[in-house]
Amino acid sequence: MTRKLSRRQLVSGLAAAGAGVAAGCTDGEEGDSEDEEDTDIDPGLAVGDRALSSAFPLELYEPGTDERVATVHWHGPEFSHWHFGPLEIPAGDSRTLQAQFNADGGGTIDIGEGEPYAVSVGRTEATPEELLSVSVAGDEITVSGGESGEGELVFQLRHEGDVVWVSPPLSTDVAGD
Repeated sequence: MTRKLSRRQLVSGLAAAGAGVAAGCTDGEEGDSEDEEDTDIDPGLAVGDRALSSAFPLELYEPGTDERVATVHWHGPEFSHWHFGPLEIPAGDSRTLQAQFNADGGGTIDIGEGEPYAVSVGRTEATPEELLSVSVAGDEITVSGGESGEGELVFQLRHEGDVVWVSPPLSTDVAGD
């Protein structure tokens, strides 16, 4: 499937790529460099009494494995983006993912039932309801594909019910056979 880009889309893509390079983002798949000793916490990463990792605050995995499906690369609210996308969902089927929120200084933030933190996931306004549905149970997220098409999902970290962090939109491709 080929997709033609408009001049505006091309220029926007080049600008975003340039911003990523300027911000130190590369296309490398590894990059858990939490070694930097930056004591200033980005206010966009402060969550309750904790802070999210300033490099990769959210990662999605295949449940029960170390296979990373997608990860947010943080460059501030305007330039943060996902690596390893788009998320692919078969039309008429579902895919379960495990969310892991990484804490500043190492470790993870426990999420789910009985914890003060929880994850929620929703479609962007531009994503039709018929395209995707989402259910969350603890740290597991099940995304079900409806009809074929492209959309976006947004992940939120909640602390005692309040939204404390929002991911950039994750491109999602629902594809038929």
